Amino acid sequence: MSDFICESSRRLHLSQEDQAANDLLPDRERLMHTYACVIIHPGSNRDGWWTNDDVIKQVTEKAIPIFERTHPGKVALFMFDNSCNHAAFADDALIVSCMNLKDGGKQPLLRDGKMPDCSPHILTFVDVDGVTKLKGIR
Repeated sequence: MSDFICESSRRLHLSQEDQAANDLLPDRERLMHTYACVIIHPGSNRDGWWTNDDVIKQVTEKAIPIFERTHPGKVALFMFDNSCNHAAFADDALIVSCMNLKDGGKQPLLRDGKMPDCSPHILTFVDVDGVTKLKGIR
């Protein structure tokens, strides 16, 4: 089970009154989900395993729309704990353990970074054949 706890309403969901109002809205304005909770039955022969993509989908398709409807004009702070997704990163995240020592290699192209003085740190170069490659750590 993956759910969101809200200080004002406990579990993040639309109240019965909000659900009734939601049902009367035109399709383009109606929320598809009234509860942020997702329940899966993990296992290779069941629902599979909970992944970073599942968390992103739950937050963007359920939690944020419900929060925005129930707390208009407010800003949410989502905190995650006790999740196997703590080690999940964007495909282009700057993770030193994923970088090669030498230029090129098979690792994915990473986004550019910033130095402590906020100047750009370019992590790619174009070789003599016009192919963009990743700079190595050295």
